Amino acid sequence: MALLISFQLTCYPTAADAAVSYSNGAVNGQASVNKVGNLLIADGLAVMSATTMTISSPNQSPSLQGNLFKVEQVGGKVNGQVFFKSGPGLSTLDEKNCDEYVRTIDGRKVAGPISDVTSDAVTCGGRSIPMSQVEEISSGRVFKFSSAMGENPKMSFNSTCQKPTASKEVREKKPVSKLTKFMVAGVLIAGVACAIAIPVAIACSSGGGRRNNYNYGALPVAPVGNSNANFSSYSSCGP
Repeated sequence: MALLISFQLTCYPTAADAAVSYSNGAVNGQASVNKVGNLLIADGLAVMSATTMTISSPNQSPSLQGNLFKVEQVGGKVNGQVFFKSGPGLSTLDEKNCDEYVRTIDGRKVAGPISDVTSDAVTCGGRSIPMSQVEEISSGRVFKFSSAMGENPKMSFNSTCQKPTASKEVREKKPVSKLTKFMVAGVLIAGVACAIAIPVAIACSSGGGRRNNYNYGALPVAPVGNSNANFSSYSSCGP
């Protein structure tokens, strides 16, 4: 039994043995890990060796294996990205409706799927894109990681997966010119004038005005035969 325990401790590094170093653009060492995306890892350990990363639990086969890229030292931390390409935990990382793409430094968006990522290039949509031209990667299998340097570090992971969003058309409101305002005002004034003038004109044409009983502006008609006959008068519309 003692021999077996000694063998396990020799073959499987533990979190107590973890330490991370960075030199000549490469990261090496081990860091404790509890979670990668939706994958929970009990007493997990990330083992890094220059361009590769392996994540496993004690006495178990590796859950994830991947390639490191864009690794850099920022103060007392090591930041970078990893593309997980194999391992039994890979299916847990795949997110539904993940918009896989590569955005280049000149703003172009190359649609996925992303099949491979190394420190030199990204294979996206059947095309190989040099890493020097890559600005952003969106994939359910690509994660950004960060770890403190030194002894007993802990490593955290953030997914790069971007969900597709529906494009919304934004309509710009154009300012109304002064000429348009004057035209609208003129139409309104003309409409009011017509609303007043038309009923008056109709009333005049239909004889609706007051009859002129004083024969202003009308010539009298001489009686014929009967002197007692009433004189008729003609009225005009208006005074």
